[in-house]
Amino acid sequence: MKFILACATAIQLVSAAVDIKSVKHASTAQIVPNSYIVELSTGTHLKRGFASPHEELYHDLERRGASWKVNREYSEDLLTGAAVTLGSNADLVKLAEANGVQSITPVYLHPPPKPVYEETLGSTTDGTAPKDVF
Repeated sequence: MKFILACATAIQLVSAAVDIKSVKHASTAQIVPNSYIVELSTGTHLKRGFASPHEELYHDLERRGASWKVNREYSEDLLTGAAVTLGSNADLVKLAEANGVQSITPVYLHPPPKPVYEETLGSTTDGTAPKDVF
C-alpha cells in the first residue's frame, strides 16, 4: 500500500513539474494538404428534406461559401461520408460547422510496401522463365 501511495505521489510531482501545454504535438506523418475524409451521420438529412447525407453536406458547404472538391463518396454500412479537398483552412472550419458531420480525418500518405523477395531473370536462351520449384 505504501508503494502505491509513493508511486502516486511521484506521478503527481512529475506531472506538476511539466506543463502539458508546453509539450509540442508534432506528427511526422505525411498528410495530403487540405484533404480530408468526412464521416457523415445517417438520418439527419431526412429531417431537412435531402435525399442523402452527401446532398445535405454539399448544400451546407455551398451556403457557407466554402470552396471544396469531392474526390470520392462512401455510402456503405461501414462508412457514410466523402473524401474532400478544401480550398483553405477557413473552409475546414466551415466543414466542421456543417450539419451531419460526425468526424473529420486528414488523408495520410503511406509508402508502398517493400517487396519481400525479388529475383531478376538472367539471360536465357529461349526467353522463358524457369519453372517454379516447390
